[in-house]
Amino acid sequence: MEFARQKLQAKIDFYTTETDVCAELREGSGTLASYDARHVPQSGVYYGEPAGAAVAGTAKKPSSTLIYVEFEDNNLRERVENDRVRYIEKYGGKLSAYSVIEIAWNFKREGAALKSVPGQTSMITETAKYLSSLNVPILLRVGAEMNVWTTPADPNEFKEAFRSIAKIMRVHAPNVALVWYG
Repeated sequence: MEFARQKLQAKIDFYTTETDVCAELREGSGTLASYDARHVPQSGVYYGEPAGAAVAGTAKKPSSTLIYVEFEDNNLRERVENDRVRYIEKYGGKLSAYSVIEIAWNFKREGAALKSVPGQTSMITETAKYLSSLNVPILLRVGAEMNVWTTPADPNEFKEAFRSIAKIMRVHAPNVALVWYG
């Protein structure tokens, strides 16, 4: 995370950040609208942390974690297992105690990496099977924030890369919901 922060610090300093939290009620029902998306909390929000880090200086056990992984390094399993050990050491429980795990599967070479992603079916399939074995809801964020990449993404290559990952995850990892945001 420190590497990413340093890389983006000038861009971070440029923006003023505001956060709004909204909830939409299903019309006439009095219940929150989830649009049937997987792993969306029915009420409230996930309280999370980057894996192994203290949340706001408290010892409160989080309901979610965020793990950053580089697609090209093919080290997702290693990163998740490392964070599993850190979680057990910190909280004495199992990684499956999280309500959800978010994995940021980023592209080290940003837009230059996209063209090769559809050809990585065996690696993506192996990753999907591993994620399925975790038995915990996973939010898989693929190539986020492509709108601020130094090496721009070709929109069609990004869509093809995202779709190729999504297709494999749907078959092999029913506990994985794909997340997109720019």
